[in-house]
Amino acid sequence: MKYIFILGQNAELSKAEIKALVHDFVIIDEGKDFLLGETAMHFEMGRLGGTIKIAELLDTEFVPDGMFSVSAYLPKNSKKTQKEFAKSMKEKAKAEGKKSRYFESRKSFTTAVEILKKNLIGREIILVQGKSLYKGKTIWVYDPFSFKLRDTGRPMQRPAQSMPISLAKIMVNLSGAEANDTVLDPFCGYGTIVQEVVAAGFNAVGSDIDGKAITAATENLRWFSEKFTPVGTWKLDISDSRELSEHFQPDSISAIITEPFLGPPLTGKETEEHLRSVFSDLSSLYTGFFSEANKILRLGGKIVITLPFFKGINTVAAPVTQKNMKLLESFTIDGKTRLTRILRVYQKV
Repeated sequence: MKYIFILGQNAELSKAEIKALVHDFVIIDEGKDFLLGETAMHFEMGRLGGTIKIAELLDTEFVPDGMFSVSAYLPKNSKKTQKEFAKSMKEKAKAEGKKSRYFESRKSFTTAVEILKKNLIGREIILVQGKSLYKGKTIWVYDPFSFKLRDTGRPMQRPAQSMPISLAKIMVNLSGAEANDTVLDPFCGYGTIVQEVVAAGFNAVGSDIDGKAITAATENLRWFSEKFTPVGTWKLDISDSRELSEHFQPDSISAIITEPFLGPPLTGKETEEHLRSVFSDLSSLYTGFFSEANKILRLGGKIVITLPFFKGINTVAAPVTQKNMKLLESFTIDGKTRLTRILRVYQKV
């Protein structure tokens, strides 16, 4: 089956997630905001965190019957092309004696909210331009209502900004975890990553040095389990990330997915000396964690981790890793705050 993926804000990260989840995916063409490819495997589309829409590539003409919409993701003249294509579709429908009604978004594309509210799954046509002009019929769209509920609907909220649900889902997929795997988040905080590991159907273990965070995560995960009835299991424990080998057997963890402490909030007025001091403390913390992670992570297992980038000193606070911990991928994630995350994927070899 050939699919068109409409990518999220960080296109390269979205592409990496798709290739990690859809193992046999063969890329046919790609653009700034889309990926066209083929796969023979069935995959759970709802697991994706970095994809906005998925469409089946059309090799025959689509004639609407009832309400329909058109989304144009083109290098130029998207709105004009959208209107012209919608007009031609209405004319074809009329010629075949079908009644059609075009839903036009204010943008050159129909939003996820509009698709869900207007029930346009299977009735939206996507246009993308690569080596050719490709047409697809939307078969899936991410659910912003579910994402919001999974985030702000939880009973316990962090005072500071927590990890976006979309990023947590992406990290789970980049880990390569499979059925019956045990996945650890040793800086679990209020449980966002643990929640999405469980949602994907894996066995999650969360730990944190802060007992109050574990109490909050427990309440959040109980709420999530009742609201969404996930397949995966979870358990939480109070422990220091630099003492993991005292709590877990060697080679017992399939993957580690985590966002560690990223440092105190930044105002933008910090001196270089202060930033270098924070950088030193965090690097020491991360190095201690990696040393312990290396003992409990199985061979071939991955660590998916976000790390802070300090713009003031143009440096990433990163761990000193052992030779058997190979860096596979690295992505820059710019947030709306002064914090820039660097997402890295390591593998024990």
